[in-house]
Amino acid sequence: MPSETKSKFTALLGSADALAFDKLAYELRARTGRRVEKSEILRALIHLGLDHPPTSRALGEALDRRQPQADPLPEA
Repeated sequence: MPSETKSKFTALLGSADALAFDKLAYELRARTGRRVEKSEILRALIHLGLDHPPTSRALGEALDRRQPQADPLPEA
């Protein structure tokens, strides 16, 4: 079976979001009883957002409530 092409992304998280992501990863590891990579959590969230309309709506509502973050990189 041919290997899947992968893309690598960097997420810049503030300290509160980084701690929340760590907490979520820890809770999912405890729930599943196995190691859960953070990239696995992100992939699951992407697919849930695409395939599960209530999750997609919840994500949209959460994003509507968040303050926009300044772009950390200047435009070229």
